Amino acid sequence: MQKMLTVYQDIIIKIGKYLSDYEKIQLTMISKSTDKIKHRFTYQNKIDIDLIKRLSYFNNFENVKIQNADDIIPKCAKYVHFSAYNKMPQFVTHLTFDEDFNKSIESFIPDSVTHLHFGFLFNRSIRDSIPNSVTHLTFGYDFCKPINYNAIPDSVTHLTFGNDFSRSIKRNIPSSVTHLTFGRYFCRSIKNGIPPSVTHLAFGRTFNRYIKNHIPPSVTHLSFGEDFRRTIKNAIPSSVIYLSFGDSFDRSIRGNIPYSVTHLSFGVDFNRSIKDSIPPSVTHLYFGMGFNRSIKNNIPSSVTHLDFGFDFNRSIKNGIPKSVTHLTFDHHFNRSIKNNIPFSVTHLTFGYKFNRPIDDNIPASVTHLKFGWKFNQPIEGSIPQSVVHLKFGRRFNQSIKNNIPPSVTRLTFGDNFNQLIKGNIPTSVIRLKFGNCFDQSIEDSIPSSVKFLSFGNDFDTSIKNSIPGSVTHLTFGGEFNQPIKDNIPQSVTHLTFGTQFDQPITKAIPPNVTHLTFGYNFNRSIKGNIPPSVTHLTFGTTFNQPIANAIPRSVTHLTFGYNFDQSIEDGIPSSVTHLTFDFNFDQKIKGNIPSSVTHLTFGDVFNRSIQGGIPKSVAYLTFGKNFNRSIKNAIPSSVTHIIFGDMFDQSIENNIPSSVTHINFGYNFDQSLNSLSSTVRSIVVPIDYKRDICRRIRRKVQRSWTF
Repeated sequence: MQKMLTVYQDIIIKIGKYLSDYEKIQLTMISKSTDKIKHRFTYQNKIDIDLIKRLSYFNNFENVKIQNADDIIPKCAKYVHFSAYNKMPQFVTHLTFDEDFNKSIESFIPDSVTHLHFGFLFNRSIRDSIPNSVTHLTFGYDFCKPINYNAIPDSVTHLTFGNDFSRSIKRNIPSSVTHLTFGRYFCRSIKNGIPPSVTHLAFGRTFNRYIKNHIPPSVTHLSFGEDFRRTIKNAIPSSVIYLSFGDSFDRSIRGNIPYSVTHLSFGVDFNRSIKDSIPPSVTHLYFGMGFNRSIKNNIPSSVTHLDFGFDFNRSIKNGIPKSVTHLTFDHHFNRSIKNNIPFSVTHLTFGYKFNRPIDDNIPASVTHLKFGWKFNQPIEGSIPQSVVHLKFGRRFNQSIKNNIPPSVTRLTFGDNFNQLIKGNIPTSVIRLKFGNCFDQSIEDSIPSSVKFLSFGNDFDTSIKNSIPGSVTHLTFGGEFNQPIKDNIPQSVTHLTFGTQFDQPITKAIPPNVTHLTFGYNFNRSIKGNIPPSVTHLTFGTTFNQPIANAIPRSVTHLTFGYNFDQSIEDGIPSSVTHLTFDFNFDQKIKGNIPSSVTHLTFGDVFNRSIQGGIPKSVAYLTFGKNFNRSIKNAIPSSVTHIIFGDMFDQSIENNIPSSVTHINFGYNFDQSLNSLSSTVRSIVVPIDYKRDICRRIRRKVQRSWTF
């Protein structure tokens, strides 16, 4: 038996290699035996160290973000992320400096760092300061120091400059670099500047220099910025596969695009003849906003993905090759498509103005068909039986009787649609969405294949015996206010009501609903009416009913609306982790917020004492506009993020725990910040806050500031 269990666990571990961290945890929750496997899984997603440091399988995490240089890291950690402001840990691999950091880095960066990211203000010499361990180097906006004298180590493979960098790069980029990105203002000569190792090269907005013989034949991905408008004759090497031009480029491309290019993209201004200009290697071709030239016999038969821009409105007769599978038209296109869409097209999208007859004009190859805003033509016999995803635009309001093929699985109507649907929705449809004007009877109209059903604003028709037992996600629009008792099938797990709904819900919410959202007007008793399956419960603006012993212990996310101001004694179950109060709430909280809550938000009116009211589980704490009470010994050491509203101006000296890393103050705050712990990395203060205090604090410790 033990041997069988071992084999069983080994199989689960192998399956785990293809699962996300979340899926792994879900899998271990199936039984007691699978629960043990969580200690054998390794977890790769980046996660905050504070969220895992108490877990028994702490050492199984490979990718962690630490808050303090002294944090203990998992034994299996491969990647350690740290945002620096003073003390530097020696084991960090991914180092991000704060936006305000602008100190000397000489002998400062440990040899463990592989990914180095400087913040906005950094503009110091880097000569002999970047260790040879760094492979990914990113500079912030302000950096504009010389990079000569081997300032960039030859270990760097990915090099990104910020917007201000505009120094000479001649022989200054090491031959190890494969990915090179320049910022907005770089506009220097690149002669002898780009090493032959670079494969991915991206220029910023203002670059507009001569490039002939300056792009090495190693480059496969080449992107120009907005201002580039130089001739490219004999300038693009035959190694380039991905080529993208910026908005200002409008030069002749005839004979200038190498036959290696497979992905070609033009910007806003390009509007040149493309006759004999697009090489037969191109598979993905994207035109910008201004292109409106003849395409007859000008698109090569290699192209599979073809996108036209905003202005294009030319005849497409003999223009779309039989190789195209994805075809997209934009705003202005409104030409005849008769016999002009090849049978290779599977994804067809029309833009805003298209409103032409489609009789027998959509080929039987199309699987995804989307119409734009103005389309309102009869579709009888026009939608091929190959279509699986069908979406109509706003103005469509034609009969669909016998017109939706039985292949369609996703069907979306626009706002104007308000036609009879009985017998007209095929049994293949899984996702069905109506627009705002639809308000027809749905009795015997929704097929039992539908799982996702959404109504628009105007729908307010009886749903008695009308919602099939297949529906799992059900959304009503703003006007719906019909009785729901015995009318919502037990299959529904996600149930959302709109603005006007205010019907009794006694024994009306099915027992499998996990996500329940009420709209603006709902204000009925909920005691005994919320099933114990619900995990996410949201009330609308008007709701203001007693909640004592009314909310089931299954709820983890609980949100109240604008008007709610009832006592919460015995009202918040110990399962809740995310608790949000809105504008009017101003009740006693001491002893009433369970220790399960990690995210706690109060509305603008709340101004009660919080002494003994905030549980030690809370990590994210937000107060509204009016809160202005003493916080002495009131903020637990679990809190990492705290936001105060505009009226708060109480003393914070020795009252903000050292666990806090992010803190926001509102408009009226005018207290000294000197007592804040050095662990605080982000401080937001009002725009007219005393700047002399800010300057003193900034000299004391570098962090992120927002005014």
